[in-house]
Amino acid sequence: MQSSPVPPAILPALAIMLALQGCAPAPSWRSGAPIADTAVKRMQPGRTSKSELLGAFGMPVGIAKRGEPLAIARGIEWTGSGTRPAGFERVDADTFFELFSKRPFGEHHRVYYYRYRVSSKHAVILGFYVRESVKRSTDELWVLINEENETVEDFVHRPGS
Repeated sequence: MQSSPVPPAILPALAIMLALQGCAPAPSWRSGAPIADTAVKRMQPGRTSKSELLGAFGMPVGIAKRGEPLAIARGIEWTGSGTRPAGFERVDADTFFELFSKRPFGEHHRVYYYRYRVSSKHAVILGFYVRESVKRSTDELWVLINEENETVEDFVHRPGS
């Protein structure tokens, strides 16, 4: 008599376990407008106007003035256990000016802040074991604007990963 390697009573349970395996991507959450690398490369401190900046990138997510608090809109993001709802982040505007600390500032200077964030989530499912992973990519652009003559004086770009 030959023995079966798998008892017949276990076959339905094995079929269910195999059916439950896989990878489940969730929809990505995006906030802000994409920051075109070609538009960043075209900017020239002292020559690019404020209107050219706004034409290329649109309205910033924040405009910083020295000494004032700043609230920056944040979109929905994935976390390890679900989502974090949209809201606002409070930032000390002076931290944006630190990026340009090698130059003198006046009352007419502002930092225009652009941010594009993508938050994605994937789950690997093996039977009843689930492993979730969250990935965030943030592309940021800070532009020092002279509001008196409406020109870009300097900028810092940090592309997302």
